[in-house]
Amino acid sequence: MTVISTQKDLAQLCTLVVERDMEERDRQSALFERIHGRREPPKWRISQAAQLIGVAASTLRYNERQGVIAEPKHFSSTGERVYTLEEINTIRCALQREPFRPTGSRAVTISFSQQKGGVGKSTHALHFAQYATRRGYRVLLVDLEPQATVTSAFIGFPEFSLSDNDDAYQALAVDPSLLRSRIRPTHWNGLDLVPATPELNYIDWELAQPEQSNNPELGSPVYRLRRALAALNTQHDIIVLDTPPSMGMLAGNALSAADIVIAPLVPHRFDLASSAIFFRQLGQLALAGATQLQRLAVLINRVDPGRDVETHIGLIERIYGGLILPARMGTTAELEKASADHFPSIYDIIQPRGSRETYKRAIAMMDAVNAQILNYAVEFWDQQACQQLSASTPDKQANKMWGEV
Repeated sequence: MTVISTQKDLAQLCTLVVERDMEERDRQSALFERIHGRREPPKWRISQAAQLIGVAASTLRYNERQGVIAEPKHFSSTGERVYTLEEINTIRCALQREPFRPTGSRAVTISFSQQKGGVGKSTHALHFAQYATRRGYRVLLVDLEPQATVTSAFIGFPEFSLSDNDDAYQALAVDPSLLRSRIRPTHWNGLDLVPATPELNYIDWELAQPEQSNNPELGSPVYRLRRALAALNTQHDIIVLDTPPSMGMLAGNALSAADIVIAPLVPHRFDLASSAIFFRQLGQLALAGATQLQRLAVLINRVDPGRDVETHIGLIERIYGGLILPARMGTTAELEKASADHFPSIYDIIQPRGSRETYKRAIAMMDAVNAQILNYAVEFWDQQACQQLSASTPDKQANKMWGEV
């Protein structure tokens, strides 16, 4: 047992432990990569690729013959041609099938937030980010959850692969502009990541210090993430935030920065109680002028058929009314199967293990939820573009165009 004579000895001992930890992380990261290899992006058959692009498979074949687009470079184990997301995005550009974001609109920030853990925040943040990326949008996924669930979908064993300076901590505590240097590409073309590390557990203590609260250059601690993301508006179309199950500084910064908040809710009485606390605290932030929300939606998640569930759903509908996202996400074994097979999400699976019909139902449910969330983003962009147009159109010009009232 080490005897600590002075507090300086304690500090030196802690430094030694940290140095050994970094060395061990490097060794374990190299070992993981040697055994498991790097994450591989999914690949799609020509019919699937055509569907993602929004054309017929025959259109792809025709344009390949005409030399407008290149033939795919990869083949499946059965010899069938398959397309990577990078190739699909290149084809979108060549065929002018890229998704449209109106001029004058900025990146939309969507936060998946809730007071209680285990309701599906990380699952839906990950799947929505991948869904939007598959549609051709440029997406930034910011992991603010110290458990790093979303991060592990792209980085194997992040506790070994990442250092404390790889997350958003310094951007919140030191300089918001540092967030840009924390962005890294993933194996999904068009999807970037700001990873999380356990170091984020200490951000509440850091931001509670007097020098943080009274810092004239950095401003209020609850606005740090909003300032950091403002500089990235031209780099991405959609910014997705995964948040911890609490209302500390990480969740507060996410709610302050968000244009759209999706609050997953499991139809269970304990989840209902926690959700009420979340909405009470969100309301307090709004009254304090700390939010800029344009849309708030409740996502009913993990729906199992049964009388008790329907009773709780009826209660949710009476409480939340029009806030409820029309599409529900049912309980599906495909999410558990994906995890067991070392796939981060069901969107990473192209050839399902087990029943194809069960897989299709899971994809259909997830697509329906994500399509509605994406529609909220499109509505946000349209509103932004209209405001920009209105601001740039003088009243006299409008009167000349439409006549005097």
